[in-house]
Amino acid sequence: MNDNFEKIKPFLIDYVNEITQPSRNGGKNHCICPLCGSGAGYDHSGTFTVYPDTDRYCCFVCGTKGDIFDLYGAMYL
Repeated sequence: MNDNFEKIKPFLIDYVNEITQPSRNGGKNHCICPLCGSGAGYDHSGTFTVYPDTDRYCCFVCGTKGDIFDLYGAMYL
């Protein structure tokens, strides 16, 4: 893959923090899913997890996963 794309991938956690809310009860890097809204219930469980070591994410409710480009595409395309 193009080196320019690889340079953008580490910004996934920053992008997620801009577009959604962190969970109250989940661990670090757990958020409300910006795609399906899961994790926004009474306990804000944070079903959307970002893995900074691989620059990837996964929602354990709607099953979406990928990198920053997949997330942006799922949201806007």
